[in-house]
Amino acid sequence: MLNEKLKKLYLNLCSVSVFRFALMRPPVSDFMDYCTVNTSEEKLQAYSKFVARIYDEGGNLTDFMKKVVCEDENAYVKALARGLSVPNCIFNSAQNDLAVFSECAGLGVEDFALDLADLSI
Repeated sequence: MLNEKLKKLYLNLCSVSVFRFALMRPPVSDFMDYCTVNTSEEKLQAYSKFVARIYDEGGNLTDFMKKVVCEDENAYVKALARGLSVPNCIFNSAQNDLAVFSECAGLGVEDFALDLADLSI
């Protein structure tokens, strides 16, 4: 079972709308997988995959998350790139999405240590 911080973050990620395609890219997709597994073995495998992906990209989750978000071509980014005004609903949703990704970028080993400590291995 996920600790409360990870569970809240997972639910917030589920609500992402403007930057939805960023959810399909690692490390976000790896984190989402971690949050949905059921067995101790699956959880360890998902965590290892998540961490390995971060290591492959230089070892800094914050930098990796910035890259994922900056490379996402969505309605908000496209409108800004064209110099168009963004409807308030899209603007507000994008701001909420970015706040969620910022929270994800701030995850540390201690957040997972609490969760992984409950495993019976």
